[in-house]
Amino acid sequence: MSSLATLARIAWAYSTLISKALRGLHGIVEKQVPPGSSVLDVGCGPGILDSTLQSRGNRVACIDVLPQMAELAFRRGIDVAVGSAEMIPARRASFDVAVTVLVMHQVKDRGRAMGEILSSLKPGGRWIAAEFARRSVVNWIFMDYGPFKPPGKPVAKWLFGVEVAVLPQGNALTSSD
Repeated sequence: MSSLATLARIAWAYSTLISKALRGLHGIVEKQVPPGSSVLDVGCGPGILDSTLQSRGNRVACIDVLPQMAELAFRRGIDVAVGSAEMIPARRASFDVAVTVLVMHQVKDRGRAMGEILSSLKPGGRWIAAEFARRSVVNWIFMDYGPFKPPGKPVAKWLFGVEVAVLPQGNALTSSD
């Protein structure tokens, strides 16, 4: 069973239990988002991070590949659509910030996803990527396509091999995925 199938089955538990464990990581990401930004969250899950970003005056739009997660985000008042990182249903160059939090290890075509994410950004926009950069005992079950080390120098490291990088739009991207 893929990790996405597992997440679909446990969406409610993820929303109420696992998301609490992610608060520290969400705090790191929140600090990288300038107040008043237009934000695209790719793989938003239940929308917990997005609720906080909205409360800080950001305009937030989200996508998630799982209808179960999109429904939970919608219930939180989040503008959300069902979609994938490889085919983002958003206008080009329309966001100040794109966010991925623990998403890229579940993306098969990472090159296409990176292109979609970067093309969604306005000139001068930034991609905040908080991703499993290495395998750990905790994250191995969710590694459909292996770790994804965000391109560039990490601005922070978190538990379980997660690194947070902030990439300005137009940066030459290389990844050791």
